[in-house]
Amino acid sequence: MIFKNYDLSSININFIKKLIDDLYLINGQDDHGQEKFNSKDKKRFYSTDFDVLFGRRWSDLDKHKYPLFIYINRDTNEISLTIWGRI
Repeated sequence: MIFKNYDLSSININFIKKLIDDLYLINGQDDHGQEKFNSKDKKRFYSTDFDVLFGRRWSDLDKHKYPLFIYINRDTNEISLTIWGRI
């Protein structure tokens, strides 16, 4: 499943913070060892630089039944939440 919003300016950062915090509570640390939403996330979320990436992923198939990514694509001005199913 892929959920997208094509208008980043309509996204409330508090929603993203809650989503990441909830995903951390469910899945534990992300693939880069990050836990709850933090000041680095906030800085990256608000950045308008194309080389500054915002995102989190829980993709280790041994640890996560449903791997997922949340990220911003600045080229298309969108934020996406992607959840993979398993066979």
